[in-house]
Amino acid sequence: MRKARVIVTHSCNRSCDGCCNKDIDMNKVKKVDNLNDLIDYDEVMITGGEPLLLDQRVKSMASVLRYYSNQRGRIVNIYLYTAYCPDWPSPIIKMFDGIHYTIHYPCNDEDVRMLKKMTEALEDVKKERFSTRLAIDKRCFEDYDFSNIDFSSWDVIRRMEWKKDCPLPEGEELLIYDLENVHRGE
Repeated sequence: MRKARVIVTHSCNRSCDGCCNKDIDMNKVKKVDNLNDLIDYDEVMITGGEPLLLDQRVKSMASVLRYYSNQRGRIVNIYLYTAYCPDWPSPIIKMFDGIHYTIHYPCNDEDVRMLKKMTEALEDVKKERFSTRLAIDKRCFEDYDFSNIDFSSWDVIRRMEWKKDCPLPEGEELLIYDLENVHRGE
C-alpha cells in the first residue's frame, strides 16, 4: 500500500515546543505540482502546519482528488490530519474518508472546546467507512479532565508521547503541495 503524507501549508495557529514540521528540510521533500500525481497512492493524508486554516482550499483539494481518482477508476482514501476545529467542521469532514485529530501540549481551554466541537461534528458525519483517530498528548491529562467528553465517535484514541524527530511510519512518503501558493487552475 502506497501512502502519501502531504504537507499543504506551513502556517499554523500554534507554536508547539518540539514541532517536527519546523525541522523538516524542505529541499528533501518531493514537491507535487499537480493533484493528479497523487492518484497513484492508495492513501493521501492531508496535513500541515494546520490544513484547516485553508479550509476551503483543502475542501477543493479533496474534491479534485476524488474527481481524478474516479476518472482513473481508482479508490484513493483521503484523510485529514488536523489539530484545529473551525466552527462549522461537518461540511469539510464529509469530504474525507477519515480524520486524525490531535490535541497538542500545552493544551488550553480553546483546544478542549474544539475537541468537543469536533466530537459533536463526527456524530453528524460518521459513516460506515469513516475512520476517526484521536491523539492526545499524554501531558495534557495532567492539566485537563477529559471525562466530560463522549468519545464514542472515535474509533481509536491514544495518549500520544511526543517524539523529537517524528519519524514517518513505514510505507509513507512525505510530499508537499503548497495550497497557499498553488495556481487556481486545478
